[in-house]
Amino acid sequence: MRISICLLSCAGLLAQSGVPDAKHLIEESIQAEAANQMAAASWLGREDIRHYTVAGRKKKLVGWQTYESSILEGRPYYRKIAIDGKPLSQRQAEGENQRMDAELQYRRITPPKDQVANDRRLGFGLKPTLLSHEWKMLRGEEVGGRKVWVVAGTLRPDASAPAARSDGGLSSDFLAWLDQQTKLTVREELTVRNAWMSLRPGGTVILEFDFSHGLRLVSRILLRGAPNEKGRFTETEQLYSGYKKFGAVSQIIAEPQP
Repeated sequence: MRISICLLSCAGLLAQSGVPDAKHLIEESIQAEAANQMAAASWLGREDIRHYTVAGRKKKLVGWQTYESSILEGRPYYRKIAIDGKPLSQRQAEGENQRMDAELQYRRITPPKDQVANDRRLGFGLKPTLLSHEWKMLRGEEVGGRKVWVVAGTLRPDASAPAARSDGGLSSDFLAWLDQQTKLTVREELTVRNAWMSLRPGGTVILEFDFSHGLRLVSRILLRGAPNEKGRFTETEQLYSGYKKFGAVSQIIAEPQP
């Protein structure tokens, strides 16, 4: 009897406190994410990808590539413009121009439904996780001046395996920091449970977002590999900056104010 009373009382206090149900909050976030995605699709910028090896306290940069994005035949295209912080040589730049020309011709002659994306980007959206995870409200807190709800999603044993490059959430447990006003995530952290693409159990994926342009845009992605038997692991950090708004025919139609 005491347990029943406690459960009823706790549930009543939770409802009275204004704390939303975790799964319902995820559903609202998925809707907000879909609307934001439509607005964000035309905003592109610079992408810096740095690769590290980590052994104890030693972190070594082993590679760094920079890409400039634009719209090519209606879809984003990422052109390499620097290696290890240095502009491409003339020969390297010519090679990138040839790759871009070849991709342009491919997109022009291939129906959109038959086109294969030329990049290696993975997706970790919330939508695939709604039914594949058990969601639990953890707490309310503040991140970057925004009041957020922190919710945890535990991957269900019967969850479907990832079928597409955008299904990263189906391989992992999930932590999400959701803005209480917009319902959009300001941070996501995934702990890999099942091997998927290049990710192995024990790896971590962290996504952080920027709201300075009036919508949510990715600002940082960190992919941390699972440690080996000696505790060493790799990290890939992707930083996004210099966002501009493009039209469907590649011209810039809006730039951030200085």
